[in-house]
Amino acid sequence: MQKKEIRRLRLKEWFKDKTLPPKEKSYLSQLMSGRASFGEKAARRIEQTYGMPEGYLDAEYAEQPEVSPPHAGLTSNQLELLQIFSAFPEDEQRQIISELKQKKESMEDLIARWIAAQKCRRA
Repeated sequence: MQKKEIRRLRLKEWFKDKTLPPKEKSYLSQLMSGRASFGEKAARRIEQTYGMPEGYLDAEYAEQPEVSPPHAGLTSNQLELLQIFSAFPEDEQRQIISELKQKKESMEDLIARWIAAQKCRRA
């Protein structure tokens, strides 16, 4: 079997129980149907972007070790967040992470101040 056919089948397998990211839905559909060229560079980028093990798209089924689903134990909200997040370029992802960290710190600070105020009222 040729590499492009293996990649096509592996990509279909990867997304069989996942929603295609809206940003690349058309492109990924074209790759899976064989209508778009599926070269080395595209394969590596897709593996990295969607959390596939390195070389996943090139490995024949017999060569690929059993991999636990990457979404095991995640809630539906967490899965949705990951799907949305993965549609952004890497530099945007870093910015989103930074903003979320700041928001988390602000929320923790607000909660700490609220708890302190409650303790003062009780004393």
